[in-house]
Amino acid sequence: MERRNVKRLLQAGVATIFIVTIVIYSYTKAQNLMAGPSVDVISPTNGHVATSSAIILQGISSNINAIQLNDHPIFIDEQGNFAEIVILAEGYNALRLNAKDKFGREVKKVVEYLYKPAL
Repeated sequence: MERRNVKRLLQAGVATIFIVTIVIYSYTKAQNLMAGPSVDVISPTNGHVATSSAIILQGISSNINAIQLNDHPIFIDEQGNFAEIVILAEGYNALRLNAKDKFGREVKKVVEYLYKPAL
């Protein structure tokens, strides 16, 4: 009889470890989906004063399906990085980034730049 009890305890222990492992794995994977989309501009920083009309807007995104810059789609790599050449008008410029995830959740970010031509 003792041998049966040991065998049942061992089976219950293995089953418990398996279930706990699946729950932890599922939680960590679902956490990204629950967090929603995010977009961060790395360079140039918000409020940058440019002396050239062309800048390269660089950033990183996560949990997105599509991203747009001023209502035009831009491309991201597999890691979520993006780099886009932007031509600034003289004076104040506001660039709008819109990103959506596969569930339709959206994040919007506005970055502002000032273009002062070098004399």
